[in-house]
Amino acid sequence: MPALPPISNFTGSTVTEGQFKTALNDLRAYLAGLLGTDGNAVTALATLGSLGSGYVSKTATYTVVSSDRGRMIDCSGTFTLNLTAAATLGAGFTIAVRNSGSGDVTLDPSGAELIDGVATVTLAPGEAYDLYCTGTAWRSSGRVLTTSFATDEYVKQSFSLFQTFSSLASGASRSIGSPSYMIWSSYSSTQWSRGTYYTNMFYMASQGKSTVQVNVGNCRHTIWNYSTTKSMQINLTAVINFAADDTYGFQIRQNGSIVGTYGTYSARGVQTYNFGTFTVPPNSTVTFDLYGSILSGSSGDAIYVNSFTATYIQFF
Repeated sequence: MPALPPISNFTGSTVTEGQFKTALNDLRAYLAGLLGTDGNAVTALATLGSLGSGYVSKTATYTVVSSDRGRMIDCSGTFTLNLTAAATLGAGFTIAVRNSGSGDVTLDPSGAELIDGVATVTLAPGEAYDLYCTGTAWRSSGRVLTTSFATDEYVKQSFSLFQTFSSLASGASRSIGSPSYMIWSSYSSTQWSRGTYYTNMFYMASQGKSTVQVNVGNCRHTIWNYSTTKSMQINLTAVINFAADDTYGFQIRQNGSIVGTYGTYSARGVQTYNFGTFTVPPNSTVTFDLYGSILSGSSGDAIYVNSFTATYIQFF
């Protein structure tokens, strides 16, 4: 494309008719090279290389060249879209890329050149964005980095925490328990029977009375683990109030089976107990129950649970 003739070729005081006609011809050649010759806006945009001025589809390995300036390159298949050297295409060279297929298209700059700071970029199915040449590297516009998307495993772990603890925070916990649920000790058959009305604790009566076990109540944690590959580790603690200096014992039951026995304890007032760590297998729902016993004591003594707490530790 010839250069734009200087204004002096048209307005100079000594310009002859022949020189003027030559300048007009040069001007026409310049405009034709810039905008095309048919007066059509589409042709003008394509000649200028404006973004969106053309369309081409590719289904196999291809190298982007200068004539692709402004084009939408629509890809379908699994292949590499090579980019000519940035210095050759020049700063401001722009194309749009789209993956209309189901395979991955690799965008590969020339040599050691980078695109968004990395050696190659994958154009995933359904993705589309613009590519700009800086003269030494490539930048994208409208590209959503795949690292901003949560993995399927992350979603499952997050939903497990939210379902169980109503929180995604590290060390999330949930506490249950109520002073209105009590275990009583008594030598009296009428008072001894009160144990059946209270929480899911077991009562082992002294003086030869049989064990009372109540399997429903307020000290049960249900833990959900939706991960298909990772186990969840939790810690169980309790704050328990004792009415007298009697002896007490506890159990943790997982899905109804005993997984930990603790005691004998002698205590009065509010005490804190750490029952340790427990594991919830992948893709499972597990219940943890706290059972407590007054092993020995006088008539009318009682214990109740201020709180029974499950705390998230990790997925592993």
